[in-house]
Amino acid sequence: MHNSEGPQLPSEVFMELASDTRCDILEMLYEKPVHASSIVKTLKLTKQDTHRNTSRLADAGIIRKNSEGLFSLTEYGKLIVEQIPYYQFLYKYKKFFEDHSSDLPLKFKQRLGVFNNCELVTKVTNVQQRIKKIESEAKDHIKLIVSQAWEDEGKTLLDRVKNGVKISTIFGFDSVMPDEIVENIQKKLTSFIQKGDLEQKIVDGNVKISLFIADKQAAVMFPNQKGEVDMNAVFIGKDSEFYEWCNDYFEYLWNTAKPIVKGRTKFY
Repeated sequence: MHNSEGPQLPSEVFMELASDTRCDILEMLYEKPVHASSIVKTLKLTKQDTHRNTSRLADAGIIRKNSEGLFSLTEYGKLIVEQIPYYQFLYKYKKFFEDHSSDLPLKFKQRLGVFNNCELVTKVTNVQQRIKKIESEAKDHIKLIVSQAWEDEGKTLLDRVKNGVKISTIFGFDSVMPDEIVENIQKKLTSFIQKGDLEQKIVDGNVKISLFIADKQAAVMFPNQKGEVDMNAVFIGKDSEFYEWCNDYFEYLWNTAKPIVKGRTKFY
Protein backbone atom coordinates (compact mmCIF):
# COMPACT_ATOMS: atom_id res chain seq x y z
CA MET A 1 0.00 0.00 0.00
CA HIS A 2 1.31 3.45 -0.93
CA ASN A 3 1.72 6.04 1.78
CA SER A 4 -0.59 8.91 0.91
CA GLU A 5 1.59 11.35 2.81
CA GLY A 6 4.81 12.73 1.36
CA PRO A 7 6.39 12.24 -2.10
CA GLN A 8 5.98 8.91 -3.89
CA LEU A 9 8.72 7.10 -5.78
CA PRO A 10 7.90 7.15 -9.52
CA SER A 11 7.78 3.35 -9.76
CA GLU A 12 5.99 3.44 -13.12
CA VAL A 13 8.85 5.39 -14.69
CA PHE A 14 11.49 3.02 -13.36
CA MET A 15 9.47 0.01 -14.54
CA GLU A 16 9.36 1.38 -18.07
CA LEU A 17 13.09 2.17 -18.03
CA ALA A 18 13.89 -1.31 -16.69
CA SER A 19 14.14 -2.59 -20.23
CA ASP A 20 17.05 -2.16 -22.65
CA THR A 21 14.59 -2.38 -25.53
CA ARG A 22 12.39 0.45 -24.28
CA CYS A 23 15.44 2.59 -23.49
CA ASP A 24 16.71 2.00 -27.04
CA ILE A 25 13.33 3.07 -28.42
CA LEU A 26 13.40 6.22 -26.31
CA GLU A 27 16.91 7.10 -27.51
CA MET A 28 15.74 6.69 -31.12
CA LEU A 29 12.77 8.95 -30.53
CA TYR A 30 14.91 11.56 -28.81
CA GLU A 31 16.72 12.01 -32.14
CA LYS A 32 13.54 12.27 -34.22
CA PRO A 33 10.01 10.84 -34.58
CA VAL A 34 9.94 7.46 -36.36
CA HIS A 35 7.48 4.88 -37.64
CA ALA A 36 7.19 1.45 -36.07
CA SER A 37 8.88 -0.03 -39.14
CA SER A 38 12.01 2.02 -38.42
CA ILE A 39 12.09 0.73 -34.86
CA VAL A 40 11.75 -2.86 -36.13
CA LYS A 41 14.56 -2.42 -38.65
CA THR A 42 17.00 -0.41 -36.52
CA LEU A 43 16.63 -2.37 -33.29
CA LYS A 44 16.07 -5.73 -35.03
CA LEU A 45 12.82 -6.35 -33.16
CA THR A 46 9.77 -8.30 -34.18
CA LYS A 47 6.60 -6.37 -34.98
CA GLN A 48 5.02 -7.92 -31.91
CA ASP A 49 7.83 -6.78 -29.58
CA THR A 50 7.75 -3.30 -31.10
CA HIS A 51 3.98 -3.04 -30.61
CA ARG A 52 4.15 -4.34 -27.05
CA ASN A 53 6.92 -1.94 -25.96
CA THR A 54 5.60 1.15 -27.72
CA SER A 55 2.16 0.48 -26.25
CA ARG A 56 3.63 0.34 -22.75
CA LEU A 57 5.49 3.60 -23.27
CA ALA A 58 2.40 5.27 -24.72
CA ASP A 59 0.21 4.07 -21.85
CA ALA A 60 2.75 5.58 -19.44
CA GLY A 61 2.52 8.93 -21.24
CA ILE A 62 6.16 8.84 -22.31
CA ILE A 63 5.58 8.61 -26.08
CA ARG A 64 2.68 9.30 -28.43
CA LYS A 65 1.61 8.20 -31.90
CA ASN A 66 0.15 10.71 -34.34
CA SER A 67 -2.39 10.23 -37.10
CA GLU A 68 0.37 9.45 -39.61
CA GLY A 69 1.73 6.62 -37.48
CA LEU A 70 4.81 8.49 -36.27
CA PHE A 71 5.97 7.82 -32.72
CA SER A 72 7.50 10.74 -30.81
CA LEU A 73 8.38 11.63 -27.23
CA THR A 74 5.95 13.64 -25.20
CA GLU A 75 7.41 16.60 -23.33
CA TYR A 76 7.24 14.45 -20.21
CA GLY A 77 9.11 11.75 -22.12
CA LYS A 78 11.84 14.18 -23.24
CA LEU A 79 12.46 15.19 -19.63
CA ILE A 80 12.77 11.54 -18.61
CA VAL A 81 15.18 10.67 -21.44
CA GLU A 82 17.39 13.65 -20.62
CA GLN A 83 17.93 12.17 -17.14
CA ILE A 84 19.04 8.75 -18.40
CA PRO A 85 22.75 9.75 -18.67
CA TYR A 86 22.71 10.48 -14.92
CA TYR A 87 21.78 6.89 -14.14
CA GLN A 88 24.09 5.53 -16.84
CA PHE A 89 27.02 7.35 -15.24
CA LEU A 90 26.18 6.15 -11.74
CA TYR A 91 25.76 2.56 -12.90
CA LYS A 92 28.93 2.61 -15.00
CA TYR A 93 31.02 3.89 -12.06
CA LYS A 94 29.21 2.29 -9.13
CA LYS A 95 32.46 0.57 -8.05
CA PHE A 96 34.27 3.92 -8.19
CA PHE A 97 31.79 5.51 -5.80
CA GLU A 98 32.12 2.65 -3.32
CA ASP A 99 35.33 4.31 -2.14
CA HIS A 100 34.91 7.88 -3.37
CA SER A 101 32.73 10.73 -2.17
CA SER A 102 30.55 13.17 -4.13
CA ASP A 103 30.59 15.87 -1.47
CA LEU A 104 29.16 18.59 -3.69
CA PRO A 105 26.23 20.99 -3.55
CA LEU A 106 23.03 19.26 -4.70
CA LYS A 107 22.73 21.42 -7.81
CA PHE A 108 26.03 19.96 -9.07
CA LYS A 109 25.24 16.38 -8.02
CA GLN A 110 22.02 16.53 -10.02
CA ARG A 111 24.05 17.25 -13.17
CA LEU A 112 26.55 14.37 -12.85
CA GLY A 113 25.09 12.80 -15.98
CA VAL A 114 27.36 15.15 -17.97
CA PHE A 115 30.28 12.96 -16.81
CA ASN A 116 28.85 10.01 -18.75
CA ASN A 117 31.03 10.59 -21.83
CA CYS A 118 34.22 11.27 -19.87
CA GLU A 119 37.28 9.04 -19.78
CA LEU A 120 38.41 7.77 -16.38
CA VAL A 121 42.22 7.78 -16.18
CA THR A 122 43.81 5.87 -13.31
CA LYS A 123 47.30 5.55 -11.70
CA VAL A 124 49.06 8.66 -10.48
CA THR A 125 51.73 8.73 -13.23
CA ASN A 126 49.08 8.49 -15.97
CA VAL A 127 46.97 11.12 -14.22
CA GLN A 128 49.84 13.59 -13.94
CA GLN A 129 50.85 13.05 -17.58
CA ARG A 130 47.32 13.71 -18.82
CA ILE A 131 46.90 16.80 -16.63
CA LYS A 132 50.25 18.12 -17.90
CA LYS A 133 49.10 17.55 -21.50
CA ILE A 134 45.84 19.42 -20.90
CA GLU A 135 47.63 22.39 -19.31
CA SER A 136 50.58 22.51 -21.72
CA GLU A 137 48.20 22.68 -24.72
CA ALA A 138 46.33 25.69 -23.31
CA LYS A 139 46.52 28.80 -25.47
CA ASP A 140 43.93 31.06 -23.83
CA HIS A 141 43.18 30.24 -20.19
CA ILE A 142 43.65 27.74 -17.38
CA LYS A 143 41.41 27.46 -14.31
CA LEU A 144 42.41 25.25 -11.40
CA ILE A 145 41.07 24.07 -8.07
CA VAL A 146 44.11 22.64 -6.31
CA SER A 147 44.24 20.15 -3.46
CA GLN A 148 47.84 19.09 -4.06
CA ALA A 149 50.48 20.60 -6.33
CA TRP A 150 53.52 18.95 -7.87
CA GLU A 151 56.65 20.62 -9.23
CA ASP A 152 56.31 19.48 -12.83
CA GLU A 153 52.84 21.00 -13.03
CA GLY A 154 54.16 24.21 -11.48
CA LYS A 155 56.76 24.46 -14.25
CA THR A 156 54.07 23.93 -16.88
CA LEU A 157 51.93 26.72 -15.42
CA LEU A 158 54.93 29.05 -15.26
CA ASP A 159 55.63 28.34 -18.92
CA ARG A 160 51.99 28.93 -19.92
CA VAL A 161 51.64 32.24 -18.08
CA LYS A 162 54.89 33.42 -19.67
CA ASN A 163 53.26 32.69 -23.04
CA GLY A 164 50.22 34.83 -22.32
CA VAL A 165 47.81 32.22 -20.93
CA LYS A 166 45.52 33.66 -18.25
CA ILE A 167 45.56 31.46 -15.12
CA SER A 168 43.07 31.47 -12.24
CA THR A 169 43.72 29.19 -9.27
CA ILE A 170 41.76 28.29 -6.14
CA PHE A 171 43.62 26.68 -3.23
CA GLY A 172 42.26 25.18 -0.07
CA PHE A 173 43.87 26.42 3.14
CA ASP A 174 44.98 22.81 3.70
CA SER A 175 46.14 22.23 0.12
CA VAL A 176 49.48 20.42 -0.11
CA MET A 177 52.19 22.70 -1.49
CA PRO A 178 55.68 21.10 -1.60
CA ASP A 179 58.62 23.29 -0.57
CA GLU A 180 60.21 23.09 -4.03
CA ILE A 181 57.12 24.75 -5.54
CA VAL A 182 57.07 27.48 -2.90
CA GLU A 183 60.76 28.19 -3.44
CA ASN A 184 61.18 27.56 -7.17
CA ILE A 185 57.81 28.34 -8.72
CA GLN A 186 55.56 30.49 -6.53
CA LYS A 187 58.11 33.28 -6.13
CA LYS A 188 58.60 33.44 -9.91
CA LEU A 189 54.87 33.91 -10.35
CA THR A 190 54.72 37.05 -8.22
CA SER A 191 55.27 39.43 -11.13
CA PHE A 192 52.47 37.79 -13.11
CA ILE A 193 50.14 38.17 -10.12
CA GLN A 194 50.98 41.85 -9.97
CA LYS A 195 50.22 42.24 -13.70
CA GLY A 196 46.91 40.40 -13.35
CA ASP A 197 47.89 37.50 -15.60
CA LEU A 198 47.64 35.13 -12.66
CA GLU A 199 44.80 35.23 -10.13
CA GLN A 200 44.83 33.20 -6.93
CA LYS A 201 42.17 32.73 -4.26
CA ILE A 202 41.80 30.52 -1.22
CA VAL A 203 38.97 28.77 0.62
CA ASP A 204 38.89 27.62 4.22
CA GLY A 205 39.87 24.00 4.90
CA ASN A 206 40.07 21.47 2.09
CA VAL A 207 38.70 21.81 -1.42
CA LYS A 208 36.07 19.16 -2.20
CA ILE A 209 37.42 18.23 -5.63
CA SER A 210 40.41 19.07 -7.78
CA LEU A 211 39.49 20.62 -11.10
CA PHE A 212 41.50 21.48 -14.21
CA ILE A 213 40.11 23.57 -17.07
CA ALA A 214 42.19 24.51 -20.09
CA ASP A 215 40.55 26.10 -23.12
CA LYS A 216 37.90 23.57 -24.23
CA GLN A 217 38.75 20.53 -22.11
CA ALA A 218 38.57 19.79 -18.42
CA ALA A 219 39.33 17.19 -15.74
CA VAL A 220 37.94 16.41 -12.30
CA MET A 221 39.30 14.43 -9.34
CA PHE A 222 36.91 13.28 -6.62
CA PRO A 223 37.82 12.75 -2.96
CA ASN A 224 38.05 9.38 -1.26
CA GLN A 225 35.81 8.47 1.66
CA LYS A 226 38.23 10.26 4.00
CA GLY A 227 37.63 13.51 2.15
CA GLU A 228 41.10 13.60 0.56
CA VAL A 229 41.21 14.22 -3.19
CA ASP A 230 42.31 11.02 -4.95
CA MET A 231 45.31 11.78 -7.16
CA ASN A 232 45.12 8.28 -8.66
CA ALA A 233 41.96 8.84 -10.69
CA VAL A 234 40.67 11.65 -12.87
CA PHE A 235 37.69 12.12 -15.20
CA ILE A 236 38.73 13.89 -18.42
CA GLY A 237 36.47 15.16 -21.17
CA LYS A 238 35.80 17.68 -23.94
CA ASP A 239 32.01 17.33 -23.98
CA SER A 240 30.45 20.80 -23.94
CA GLU A 241 28.05 20.02 -21.07
CA PHE A 242 30.85 18.53 -18.96
CA TYR A 243 32.99 21.59 -19.71
CA GLU A 244 30.10 23.84 -18.69
CA TRP A 245 29.66 21.88 -15.42
CA CYS A 246 33.35 22.37 -14.62
CA ASN A 247 33.20 26.11 -15.36
CA ASP A 248 30.05 26.51 -13.30
CA TYR A 249 31.60 24.75 -10.33
CA PHE A 250 34.77 26.82 -10.62
CA GLU A 251 32.77 30.07 -10.70
CA TYR A 252 30.65 28.90 -7.76
CA LEU A 253 33.77 28.34 -5.66
CA TRP A 254 35.57 31.43 -7.00
CA ASN A 255 32.72 33.64 -5.84
CA THR A 256 33.02 32.31 -2.28
CA ALA A 257 36.85 32.20 -2.14
CA LYS A 258 39.00 35.00 -0.72
CA PRO A 259 42.12 36.68 -2.10
CA ILE A 260 45.37 35.18 -0.86
CA VAL A 261 47.12 37.53 1.54
CA LYS A 262 50.88 37.18 1.44
CA GLY A 263 52.30 35.89 4.71
CA ARG A 264 48.96 34.55 5.96
CA THR A 265 49.11 31.11 4.39
CA LYS A 266 51.54 28.28 4.87
CA PHE A 267 52.73 28.39 1.27
CA TYR A 268 52.79 32.08 0.26
